[in-house]
Amino acid sequence: MRSLFALLVLFAAGISGCAPLPPVPPPVPLTLTPQAALAVDRLMAGLPHHPPSTTVLVASAADLHSPKLLHTSTFGRLLTEHLAGRLTQEGYRVPEIRLSHAMIATDGGEFILSNRLKDIARFNDGQFVLASTYAGIGPLYYVNLELVRLYDRAVVRTASFETRRIGDF
Repeated sequence: MRSLFALLVLFAAGISGCAPLPPVPPPVPLTLTPQAALAVDRLMAGLPHHPPSTTVLVASAADLHSPKLLHTSTFGRLLTEHLAGRLTQEGYRVPEIRLSHAMIATDGGEFILSNRLKDIARFNDGQFVLASTYAGIGPLYYVNLELVRLYDRAVVRTASFETRRIGDF
């Protein structure tokens, strides 16, 4: 009888200690749109004392496989558009810097000259530049983002993500 009672006590203790686990959120698909949105959200969430109306210039994404980071691709241009779009959705002011004279163009990619960042900031009244690089390795693209404060060129936030490569893209 005592052993039955002890067994029931242990069983009851075991059941009461087995609280249901919280639901696990579904994984984010390895596709560009949700991955880019999450990366921008992480990047901007840690930015103190800057309202969403802050001006962020978005530079073209640079392919790490290109010499001197002077080239982009269809993926890089699409990535840039996704990043700018997400910032705009979140209320940040994102001017179209490709219309600025403070740009260089090489092989279809538009890139900011680092020694002209202050001119670009003055011309566009920007506080930050979102710079990005990417590399296609195997079945994935690896993307790195840097938020650069224009007045002192300091990198203030970074984020990265992976996204699946599809075909020649």
